[in-house]
Amino acid sequence: MNQNTKIILAVIFLMPLFFLLLAFCGWYLFFENAFINKLLAEKGSLIVIDSTVGYCLSAVLVFLPGLFFVPFSAYFKIKGLEDHKVAQFFNKIMVGVCLVSLASLFFGPLVLTQYWETKAEEAGYTRCSSMTLLINRIHYTAWMQDIYYCDDPSVARILGRGSHHEVEEVNQYIRRQNRE
Repeated sequence: MNQNTKIILAVIFLMPLFFLLLAFCGWYLFFENAFINKLLAEKGSLIVIDSTVGYCLSAVLVFLPGLFFVPFSAYFKIKGLEDHKVAQFFNKIMVGVCLVSLASLFFGPLVLTQYWETKAEEAGYTRCSSMTLLINRIHYTAWMQDIYYCDDPSVARILGRGSHHEVEEVNQYIRRQNRE
């Protein structure tokens, strides 16, 4: 098997992997952010902010250059154009894009988490102490409209992992408590 065949096979193998990872991260990012937006719009009693969602944004920004870098680099390699001016210019641009993408891997989660925390504060939510709710989830923070419910044992019992289902259940529980 010659070198060009190996390169083509590597590209054929890597491209679907890049697309799958990009699709998964985009899907997760979209639905997690849509859920938080829905809770903020409905003025739910509890929202849970997952700081790992920012890693999906970063992964999208990291894998996106890979979708372009791998095929073009393979094309230049197969055609024997590695030393051509266009190939060198392309490589310089892609190195810069990859460095920016890599930087987003570290700063993306911080920026996105800060964005959602600011939105929660503006909507009137207060962050619960880390030792009251979600004590086993270090990347999750619980935000309540009424700080009293941060120490409610029933809320703590319902909210074990911070899943969407549990957040909806806690919001229903608080609505029932407020009616009584």
